[in-house]
Amino acid sequence: MLENKLEKLLEKGRWNEHKWRRKLRIDVAWRLARAMGAKPCADPVFICGCGHSGTSLVLRILGEHSALYAVPYESRCGESPAPATVFRKFDTLAWAHKRRRWLEKTPGNVRHLKKLTAHFPNGKFLIIVRDGRDVVSSLKKRGYTLADAIDRWVADNREGETFWNHPRVMKFTYEELVTQTQATLERILEFLGEPLEDGMVNYHERPRALCATDVKKSGAEKTGTEHREHRNWQINQPIFDGRGKWRKELTTEEVAFIEQRAGDMLREYGYVLGESSVPGS
Repeated sequence: MLENKLEKLLEKGRWNEHKWRRKLRIDVAWRLARAMGAKPCADPVFICGCGHSGTSLVLRILGEHSALYAVPYESRCGESPAPATVFRKFDTLAWAHKRRRWLEKTPGNVRHLKKLTAHFPNGKFLIIVRDGRDVVSSLKKRGYTLADAIDRWVADNREGETFWNHPRVMKFTYEELVTQTQATLERILEFLGEPLEDGMVNYHERPRALCATDVKKSGAEKTGTEHREHRNWQINQPIFDGRGKWRKELTTEEVAFIEQRAGDMLREYGYVLGESSVPGS
């Protein structure tokens, strides 16, 4: 199939492959696609926010839409010194899979929104926010210290805040997504200018490998490969309510440290300190 041939041409090369060779492969694939009618995507979708806030879940659900091609890895395109080459690759893959637009998920792109919104004047940007205590609980399993984890949550969300009122940016919360899934999905698709399609909420009935090559449960989350396998397994399960898991996974002292360090921001975002309730409950 054509998409398989193009994907083979576009697959990541060896770690020591020269950049010019990688660029050449992408250029050749794009020229082939253009010769057969492909056009650059003018209105892609970017999903970002602090890591472990639900960005992978959003990618998985939206990737079920017939118009959207989900880029199956974090490209960190906001950091790229030559993003045009990266985007050309996405254009080729979206066309090969018969999708009109592509969507890319790199949480850290929240720190590069000025650059990305300027590059794509018709692009759309989704920012997801989650209770910082749940984010810290998750990041802790990846080897983060409490201080580094909560500081990342604060810094990334402060970066995103500056774009919350941008006309091409939509901010929503993880809590809304897991408790009001249908309504939240409808709002997102309306913002993207796409119709809701049957079966999107039941995405898990059609397993897909987005973060790893196989859909299997991994016994660990910390290392790169095991983390990707675990994440890929997670996003192929039905939506589950992960709110408030910090109550079981963090000690009283750890919670106190987090709330002392970022309590004002947690309150500002609507999260209640020292109580069991969270937004959307």
